[in-house]
Amino acid sequence: MGDSKFAVQTLKNVSNSAYHKLGQVNAMDGRMDEATSHFEKAIVLAKSKGDQASEEKSSVMMGVSKGLMNFEQHCQMLVSGNVPAQPNDDG
Repeated sequence: MGDSKFAVQTLKNVSNSAYHKLGQVNAMDGRMDEATSHFEKAIVLAKSKGDQASEEKSSVMMGVSKGLMNFEQHCQMLVSGNVPAQPNDDG
């Protein structure tokens, strides 16, 4: 029984680390959508084993990936000239 719990915990640790590292690789390659997906999986695993530090680390990286993904879309929109009108604050 104890060996089984150890095996499950070890698998969660390895999987969490692997998903986080895959997310980092994808982010470095500019594949933010894939990076976000891997970080989400790492977060789920970290939560399941009560590893708050890993959960926080993966959450931050997921936020950075999503931010960069939105930033790329914003830059493309600026270059194309399809900038939405901003509300006038003059009242």
